[in-house]
Amino acid sequence: MKVKYVLLGTLLLLISVASCQAASEEIADGNDSWTLLFSGQKITDNTWNNVISPDSTRVAYVNQSEKGVSLIVAGPEGKTEGKSYDFIRDIVFSPDSTRVAYFARTDGKWIAVVDDSEGKQYDGMLTTVIFSPDSKRVTYLALSGNQTAVVVDGKENLYHAAGVPRFSPDSKHLAYAIDEDGGFDSSYIILDGKELKPNGGGFVFSPDSNRWAYSSHNLYKGSPVYTVLNNKILELGNNGAIYGLYFSPDSQRFAFEMQNGSSFYDPHRIVVDEVYGKEYRGIGEVVFSPDSRHVAYRAKSEEEGYFVVLDGIEGKKNYSDVREPIFSPDSNHTAYAALKDDGWHVVLDGNEGSNYSAVRGLTFSPDSKHLAYAARDTRDGKDMQFVVADGKEMEQYLHDRHHQGILYGPVFSPDGKVVYTANDGGKAQFIVVDGTRKLNPWSRFSGSALVFDSPDSFHYLGTNETGSFLVNVNIMEKPEEEACSWSGIWDTNHGFMDLEQTGNSVTGIYTGNLPYQDQGIQAIASDKKLVGNWSYSSGKAEGTFEFSMADDCKSFSGKWKYGSEGDWSGNWNGTRV
Repeated sequence: MKVKYVLLGTLLLLISVASCQAASEEIADGNDSWTLLFSGQKITDNTWNNVISPDSTRVAYVNQSEKGVSLIVAGPEGKTEGKSYDFIRDIVFSPDSTRVAYFARTDGKWIAVVDDSEGKQYDGMLTTVIFSPDSKRVTYLALSGNQTAVVVDGKENLYHAAGVPRFSPDSKHLAYAIDEDGGFDSSYIILDGKELKPNGGGFVFSPDSNRWAYSSHNLYKGSPVYTVLNNKILELGNNGAIYGLYFSPDSQRFAFEMQNGSSFYDPHRIVVDEVYGKEYRGIGEVVFSPDSRHVAYRAKSEEEGYFVVLDGIEGKKNYSDVREPIFSPDSNHTAYAALKDDGWHVVLDGNEGSNYSAVRGLTFSPDSKHLAYAARDTRDGKDMQFVVADGKEMEQYLHDRHHQGILYGPVFSPDGKVVYTANDGGKAQFIVVDGTRKLNPWSRFSGSALVFDSPDSFHYLGTNETGSFLVNVNIMEKPEEEACSWSGIWDTNHGFMDLEQTGNSVTGIYTGNLPYQDQGIQAIASDKKLVGNWSYSSGKAEGTFEFSMADDCKSFSGKWKYGSEGDWSGNWNGTRV
């Protein structure tokens, strides 16, 4: 028997227009419930720079008032508002999502504000606030007169110029490039407060933080070319350039891209563990496999087009373009997108899939047994998007001028379910789990990921006309429904409707003319009749309806009205999706 998934959503209201409602109020809607934690201002007019925390539970945005602008941070724990300033920019959350930092202008000067604590005033800011991976340290670059200030944990060092600081993965080390007097020969790397020589740039740490590397500057024809790996210098002649430095996931292997010669048309090659690869017209980024045993990159030949090189072996050739390859988690499979005359193909272990006008988002399942991606193509004269999983196309969605279609994903759950969000030409938004769709009356915030809390639950931040929500989605298995159950999604003349029938009780939501309104259904089923109430905007408008299901259980006809008295206002008809 085919297994379906029931998606049960719990929404924690972050910011609501309905300020008169109590913080503990729950609005039930079938298997979905909204818990109003607090009231406040909707994120629409007079707000900008909305930023989502990495764990997708908090949102920060700038609020404008007569006093100026202030930062509001909202989440399940409540809402806080910071001090007012003339201007606010570059809002960032720490990696653990618990801290917030931004730059603010006051009295013509700029300051960094970290956890509501103000830093020193500067003439300008040159980077964002940068948190260390463990979220405990901060650094940024600021302009102090004609000098650059490198500020680390509140302490500054002044230089003629400086590059963006970089923390090591373990947060114990910090490196950045400095220029002492404006000459290339005076540009050095500072690592933990000490100058490294010879001069150079492009500093990188290994994943275990125990190794580091940088390379010579690409200054002028005839300048020395070298890499420096933990103080070991590898000299590469006097005519060329270095374009990328890479450590393997286990930190034991080191690779870089170099160009032989100073002309734009001179060949490139990859060097891995000091072993020189073949020269090519162009080369992409180096990709190590998760187990660090394999190396892949895209390459271009004048005669043979684009292709992927895996462990020194060239793959299929004569593509018009290829994208960066990816490895499966077990390191046994590779996949990439390749362009031919008939469109884009996904190439899995050397085997080409179907052709599409566009593909994106290639991803392997955690167990490495499945591959999914989003594709775009013309179907019946319409521009459609859909997810392809293991070579099979899933539900199609209209990709209109507003760039609807597959909005997020696909991603795999920890146990291998294919999950994504989609909007069918602006009519309605869905969450889809292994082909089972759930109608959503909210829009996922741009920048909010679907974060899995368990194999059967995930959350994200979304918004509709009533506010911004933390959406928790639980996935529960259930057998195939009876054919004449009201459960399922219906395409109606008043938008999509998602119903759930338990016994003779039917509850659900519908999109109406605006996809992201808060609109509910509560009704009682009797044979093939459904009689009940509809509402939207948290009860600002409501009324009654009567539906009659067709004999084949695939459509219904009905009527609706405002309130419970008087004549019917119009028809409400639909077909089962």
